[in-house]
Amino acid sequence: MTSHAPQGQTKPCPVNIAEHLVVDGFRYWNAGFDTGQIECWELARKAYENALDPQLAKRALGELSTWVRTSRKSAGRQFETLPYGCLRLCRDECAARRLIAACQHNDEQAKRDAALDLVGEHGIQAAIRTAQDLADVLSESAHILTTNTEIPQSCPFGPKLISRITGQIL
Repeated sequence: MTSHAPQGQTKPCPVNIAEHLVVDGFRYWNAGFDTGQIECWELARKAYENALDPQLAKRALGELSTWVRTSRKSAGRQFETLPYGCLRLCRDECAARRLIAACQHNDEQAKRDAALDLVGEHGIQAAIRTAQDLADVLSESAHILTTNTEIPQSCPFGPKLISRITGQIL
């Protein structure tokens, strides 16, 4: 399995089930696309089935797949991700997390800002539409992300990692 080294700073985020489903789901699904290994998608399936009832898990996985695929196509690039279970977020993961949170909280400006950070100007509407579908399914199961409007800026001197638990720069 490959992970992509982050090109910028990372952002702290609390660890909870909603966080796990969004961030690690994003990591698993992107790794599956990057490597073509079904095991990556199976990890996502297991995580969603452990957290959601079977019908909701199936719907959520479909929405996760559509969102990641659409966002990758819109961005025209592979997303950077850290390894599964890592307690840090890189720039793309933070933007993805912010997008889902903004959708859950109906914050139109935050949706646009996060989608712009994730996919660029060209794919904003498609990224928001598909993110909203995933956010709605997670909201149905009461898995709500906290809002966080900041995104780390790119760092020319390499990654600065910020712990998802303590919020400290590492």
